[in-house]
Amino acid sequence: MELYERYPEANFELFLGLVWIHDYGKIIGLKDEKEIVEKSMSFLLEIRFEDEYVKELIRLLGIFESKMTLGLSEAPIEVRIVSTADAISHMYGPFYQIYCYENPEMSIEELMESNLRKLQKDWDRKIVLPGIKEELQARHDFLRESFGDIKTPMLK
Repeated sequence: MELYERYPEANFELFLGLVWIHDYGKIIGLKDEKEIVEKSMSFLLEIRFEDEYVKELIRLLGIFESKMTLGLSEAPIEVRIVSTADAISHMYGPFYQIYCYENPEMSIEELMESNLRKLQKDWDRKIVLPGIKEELQARHDFLRESFGDIKTPMLK
C-alpha cells in the first residue's frame, strides 16, 4: 500500500487484483508462465469476476510473469508497483528463513547461494520504480553479506 499511495494514477482494483493473484500459480504448484496465466484466468472466471476485469488483470499478470524475459520498467504502473512491492517483501520478515525451512535437504551453503540469487533477481528484474533501490541500498547490502557475499574485511 505504501507504494500504491505514491502512484495515485494506478487503478486500485487492478492493483489489488494483481496483489492477490500474482502468486496463485506458485500456490497451486505451477512454474510455467503460460500455465500460470491460464490457470489464474480460469480461477478468476470460476469465482465469477467480471469478464472484462479478468481479461485486463490477466493481461497484467502475463506482463508480471514475463519479468525474466521482459524489462518491467515500462510496464503498466500496476505491474511496476506489485513487482517492486513483491521484491521488497522478500527483503523484510521471514521470507528467506521460511525458504530454509521449506528446503531442509539443502546445505547451508546451497541455501545462502540460492538466497543470494533470489535477492539479486529481485533487485535486478523486479524493483522497477524510480528511487526505490536508493532507499533500500543499505538493506540490500546487508542481505548480500548475510548470504555470504562479503567484499570488504569485517574488521578494520
